[in-house]
Formats: sequence, structure tokens, C-alpha cells
Amino acid sequence: MTSLPPNRSTTLKTAFRACDVGPLLGSDVERYYVDLSAVRNTEAIEGVSARLDFLNLDRVPPKVGL
Repeated sequence: MTSLPPNRSTTLKTAFRACDVGPLLGSDVERYYVDLSAVRNTEAIEGVSARLDFLNLDRVPPKVGL
């Protein structure tokens, strides 16, 4: 079992500050890549896409209080 470092993040804020948000390159891609093709559910993805289309999230919300 891998031991965790004693100074690991305990909140999302500190984890974000510790992150390198650059693209994964080289050996980092293999380190974090997980093949999910066996469990991918295209029907669920299509359902979420249809709901988002229905909600029309690209529209500008109306101004309130004018």
C-alpha cells in the first residue's frame, strides 16, 4: 500500500493551490489514464446532452430588478 504524505491537502482550496493545472505529458499520461470504455454508457451521455439542450444553457438569463 502506498503511504500518503503528511502534508497532503485537506481542503479543495489547498488541493487546487498544490495542483499543476498544465496538460499531462509523457509518463504522466500513463500514470493517470484510466480506460473507461468498458463502462461508458452512451445512452446516459445522450440523455444528459438532451436535457442540457432542453434547458438551453447558452441563453442569457433575464436581468432581474430593473
